[in-house]
Amino acid sequence: MQGTALVADDAQFMQDVLITMLNSLGIQSITTSSFKEAIRYYFFSYPLVVLLDANMQDKVSALDFVKEVLSKDPSANILVLVDEDEEEAKIEKFLLAGCKGVLTKPFTEDD
Repeated sequence: MQGTALVADDAQFMQDVLITMLNSLGIQSITTSSFKEAIRYYFFSYPLVVLLDANMQDKVSALDFVKEVLSKDPSANILVLVDEDEEEAKIEKFLLAGCKGVLTKPFTEDD
């Protein structure tokens, strides 16, 4: 598989884990710890997939990012990364907004 992924997570460790996993699949990565920057990167590169930390601390919320991207590119492949104790209602909001799926942290390459 080839292409580019956008990784938006404020934890460097998580960025590193995701980059390693994506590289093993032949996917290059663009990383950021800002949703504002992620929006700019998205519309510059139109990545194959976006891996988005639902709980990243930023002025723009993860849900706002999802809504903005999908309003302009309904075919965007956005996967949201949530903690294992995440509230089901929050996860449901992401799915209803159009996210393609949810990955629960911590996770492995098999997930």
